Amino acid sequence: MNQQARNREFRENETALPQPPFQEESLTLYCRNKTIRPVKKRILNEQRLELYINGSFYANMTCSPGNTTELIAGHLYTEGILSSPGQLETLRIIREEDKFHVFLKTAEKKPLVPLAAFPWEEEQIYRIAECFEGGTPLHEKTRGTHSCFLAREDSVFEPCEDLSRHNAVDKAVGKALFAGVDLTACILFTSGRVPVDMIQKAIRGRIPVMVSNKIPTRQSIELARIYNITLMGLAKKDSFCVFHDSRR
Repeated sequence: MNQQARNREFRENETALPQPPFQEESLTLYCRNKTIRPVKKRILNEQRLELYINGSFYANMTCSPGNTTELIAGHLYTEGILSSPGQLETLRIIREEDKFHVFLKTAEKKPLVPLAAFPWEEEQIYRIAECFEGGTPLHEKTRGTHSCFLAREDSVFEPCEDLSRHNAVDKAVGKALFAGVDLTACILFTSGRVPVDMIQKAIRGRIPVMVSNKIPTRQSIELARIYNITLMGLAKKDSFCVFHDSRR
């Protein structure tokens, strides 16, 4: 079976969404000027996943409905359980309601390894930040999601959104893996702060540049220096801060 057919098979394992990404609710809005009025708001739904690897319980996860297969594949890769994109050839995901059974030939967590210096360009960062400021569909409707973009050279791939910024990264990585995108030549843009567990995802995913519209923690900056990943924050369409530059 070729890769394209195998990717299609993965998606066929995922049945129709158990619920839409959001639902409209009628609420009461209280204002400081003493006015009270009815409003309608789009409220995000959550999907619960119970994940098993080779028959053993692995984790409970909560995510926005949709792209579940990509989320699982991306999560396994950025957590080091899938050691290379080639392991997608042996990956099997079987769904039983909220339970997802993952079968792998090997499931040993890979260590963190330093990355090679990557020749990024300023205009790439401005362009990605401008795409983010342009808005993402689910966030525009609900104001409740995080977003993740992957970019390579002059291409900015379709954003992934989730109520969790970790999940948004995993969905984007999973999509890229299934599409055969070389993550070692990509830049990752994420919304929200960057704690240690977020930058570890980029390191294990072999993504050489990580950018956020917020700031990293001190410990994340130290990891960026140790593992030679370029780390940027406070990124806007006309400015950004570099916390570590792998080129130097």
